[in-house]
Amino acid sequence: MGAGLTAACYLSAPFIANTIFHRSLLEPDIRLSSLAVIGQIGFQCGIASLVGWSRPKQAGATYIIQGVVKVGLAPALILLGFGIFGAVSAQVSSLLAAACYSIIGLYFVKLSGANRGNGYRSFLSDVKGLIRYGLPSEIGQYFSNFASQNFVTIVLGVFASNATVGYFQAATGVTAIISILSTSLSLSLFAGFSSLHGQNKDTGLAYVYAVKYVAYAATPFIFFLIAASEPIIRIVFGTEYLSAAPLLALISFSNIPMIIGQSVFVPYFNGIGKTRFTMYALVADGLAALVLAPILGMYYGAYGVTFALLGSNLASGVVALYLAKRYLNTQIDYRSSLLAFITSIVCAGIAYASSFLNSSSSLIPNLIILLIQFVVFFGLYLLLAPLISVVRKDDIVRLSAATRGMGIFSKVFRILLQIENKLAS
Repeated sequence: MGAGLTAACYLSAPFIANTIFHRSLLEPDIRLSSLAVIGQIGFQCGIASLVGWSRPKQAGATYIIQGVVKVGLAPALILLGFGIFGAVSAQVSSLLAAACYSIIGLYFVKLSGANRGNGYRSFLSDVKGLIRYGLPSEIGQYFSNFASQNFVTIVLGVFASNATVGYFQAATGVTAIISILSTSLSLSLFAGFSSLHGQNKDTGLAYVYAVKYVAYAATPFIFFLIAASEPIIRIVFGTEYLSAAPLLALISFSNIPMIIGQSVFVPYFNGIGKTRFTMYALVADGLAALVLAPILGMYYGAYGVTFALLGSNLASGVVALYLAKRYLNTQIDYRSSLLAFITSIVCAGIAYASSFLNSSSSLIPNLIILLIQFVVFFGLYLLLAPLISVVRKDDIVRLSAATRGMGIFSKVFRILLQIENKLAS
């Protein structure tokens, strides 16, 4: 499939560059980027297989290799004068490197040494079982990713200028912290839900707790990026990119459906074997993006496309809630999610007000302003969250148990949770 799609992308490069993007100079870059298709498929299949065979460390290392290669090559090639071609080369190289690592890792996990005796026939039998289990989820995932990432970018390229596309991509890059949080939670929660399901435990209750704690942990990051969007853009990209600050705030807000479990339903449904539910929710996500992006993009440009992202995330979150309630008799704790939302708004308002120090005195660097906002926002959030019962003492006990065995992070979480426990008392 990867080879066929790569060939199709390579051959259709003139049509994509001239007819869709109206930028004929992009044709060589699109031809090169076609190699990213087979790299992406190998990358994602390798990760899915490693996670499916309970090798989360190797799966995590695959992500790290992809990131390291991209971060190492992209700036170097751009500074050497290769421009867009260098950036695309870095992206393609990172995906191919990660794909090779995951496939080699899969070989050592399943087909080498002590595992060699099982034979390729047993291995292929396992793969068939995995495909039958995972195909609905992957269909939904690929459709959702295309609609909410690739298609949205295409729409933006059609209706917006090069500068606006650059601002949008810059803002999207900053929100990677939310994506990292979502991806890491998805991998760990999938292992947790599947383990509980295998032991016939109450996965519905685990889902309720997971949504509550993700809302508690993720909502403040979303609203902090909203409140501190301007100094972040100034620090990371410079004043020339200040037009990206409103987009950063809106793209961050488009992730707000996380408070109703939008980032939890995939590991939950997959972990209990309901991969068709995953597909239904993700298809709703993709359809919302396909419908909303061109309509809103035509009238409101990059801002409209951003609202389309919010609509697609909300669509998948609502469909997942319906499926969980209708067929699994599971309903999340809406009260805690709403309290996390309100608390974060209050903290964001106060943190945003502190940013006006920058306009009153040009001597204060933006980095100090950002640090002040960070301390104000999260200090206030840690104070208010237990006081208004976003989390209670029994929640803190569970979070303390869940964060053990994480090295230095465990010590940091232990200190924070001890503070939360005292405030809850």
